[in-house]
Amino acid sequence: MPTAATSPRYPRVTSLVLALSAAVAFGGCGSRPLVIGNAHQLGDLYADGALTDTSGNRWDIGFMPGIAPTGHVIGDSYTRAWNVMAETGTYGADGRQSFTRRAWRFAFHDCIGHLIGTGIGKDYASTTRQMSELVHDMPFGWPLQMAYRPVWGYVLKPVCRITAGTVGAVAGIVAGTPTGAVEGSGRAFVAASDIVVMGTIYPAGRLLWQQPAYLFSVVNAEPDLKQDGKWGLHIVAKADAPQVRLDSPPPAEPRSGTGSETETGSL
Repeated sequence: MPTAATSPRYPRVTSLVLALSAAVAFGGCGSRPLVIGNAHQLGDLYADGALTDTSGNRWDIGFMPGIAPTGHVIGDSYTRAWNVMAETGTYGADGRQSFTRRAWRFAFHDCIGHLIGTGIGKDYASTTRQMSELVHDMPFGWPLQMAYRPVWGYVLKPVCRITAGTVGAVAGIVAGTPTGAVEGSGRAFVAASDIVVMGTIYPAGRLLWQQPAYLFSVVNAEPDLKQDGKWGLHIVAKADAPQVRLDSPPPAEPRSGTGSETETGSL
């Protein structure tokens, strides 16, 4: 039976412990405190992938995904997928109305709604008004008009509208449906791909990476100002008090006038 000294898994554990101990020891060198000693920074680093140092600077840690940002990634993915499907049949990428929307609008709005529905109602109202005016005014040829206007306005014209509107509606539906099916399938593929990749696989990878990244981050000291913009470390919000870098010249004092006036004012 292998002992603790000869078991193959114990050297690995020992090496990991030594590595972490060395990181703690060397990370604590200098004036920068360790993150592991600050409960607020520990929670902030895990939740947001960022931390605020003891000087008040807000740091974004590029290699720490964070729980909240990962949640935003998932939410953005589902929002994009919803928008892609909601825009089906609306506007194309070139900014113009898509053929599907034009075809369906012609079929349902123009042919069925306007030409048949609204048109027949207007025909009936117009014919009724004309018949009343014919009876009241009795113009030349009014008996003939009294005979044919009701037939045209109440029967023949509506039949023509129904015939022409039905043919136009069928043509619009037939022309728009295949295009709509292709567009809908393409949009569904884009939306589903976004959810699978950006809404599921990518966030899962972020959360999987977060665990070891967090363990190796908490044993480090706070970032130094000279590290801003390097190694995935970026200051996203400066402290209220102005921070002066060690390698930068001191800021020039503001001057309100000539040298003699400034000197006299200081006295």
